[in-house]
Amino acid sequence: MKDKYKDKINNPEIVGELERLYKLIKLRDDICHSGVPTFIYVDEFDDTQKYYEDVLSTIRSSYDVLKKFI
Repeated sequence: MKDKYKDKINNPEIVGELERLYKLIKLRDDICHSGVPTFIYVDEFDDTQKYYEDVLSTIRSSYDVLKKFI
């Protein structure tokens, strides 16, 4: 099965988007496990709305890139 999808797995566009999403998830995970409740941490951001807009923008743009391979 791995060979069947080898060309897609090795595709630099897919790998790049997956790495971008991983970094986003890793950042969120680091915040959640920092010992500070996430809602307090996020409330302390001066630009909370911008943070969430950036998260949604990253997810949307990655989806747009990845959906052409699905």
